[in-house]
Amino acid sequence: MEVEFKKEVFNWEHFISAFNNKDRYLILYGGAGSGKSEIAAQKLLIRSLQSKQRFVFARKTREAIRDSQFATFKDIIIRWNMSKLWNVNETKMDIHNKINGSQLLSAGLDDTEKLKSIKDPTGGWIEEATEIDKEDLIQWNLRMRGTGLTDYYQTILTFNPKDDLHWLRKRFFV
Repeated sequence: MEVEFKKEVFNWEHFISAFNNKDRYLILYGGAGSGKSEIAAQKLLIRSLQSKQRFVFARKTREAIRDSQFATFKDIIIRWNMSKLWNVNETKMDIHNKINGSQLLSAGLDDTEKLKSIKDPTGGWIEEATEIDKEDLIQWNLRMRGTGLTDYYQTILTFNPKDDLHWLRKRFFV
């Protein structure tokens, strides 16, 4: 699908490199209102429009998703006037592309066993990654194994800066 966007809809100055980044992990961190969650959602929506994807968006608990990631996706879809392209399931907090079959599926990481039931995820986004444990990320990585649906697999981690001793800082910055 060919989609053209005006650059003013993005927070380009801070996060333009995020759209071109194809690393296994994309780390977006900053204070409240920095735009990291908006950019993560925009990137997944754009990729879901370009080719068939099965992305998982997650937080430590599934209940926390409704007012954060799920609301962000819905706001962007409305703001970009693309409601006709998506089926939004309010109960499951899942979003499906009507044109190419892409899926954006919500999951809580408080029970990583449930990730096993998601068939061939191609990547995703963990919001407030400082809420999760090392083991949660290990289980997440075991499940991100799509079978050729995507040209690259990426996990986006968004979080606010925390103390220097947090395990994410040690894992990704030291």
